[in-house]
Amino acid sequence: MATAAAAVRLIATVRLPADEVVLALVEGPDAEAVAMAEVGWQVHRVNPAVRLHSWGEQQ
Repeated sequence: MATAAAAVRLIATVRLPADEVVLALVEGPDAEAVAMAEVGWQVHRVNPAVRLHSWGEQQ
């Protein structure tokens, strides 16, 4: 599993102070690898996502 954890990377975070929540966009080979990565944060959910477009990308 060390190889899969090494392939996990943090793309972006968004803090919602009114809700006391931080949303993290994390990239990895699969949801299990992302959930198992030791980031030092309390993780409540891991949900797959689909990228619609990248920042600064023209539509």
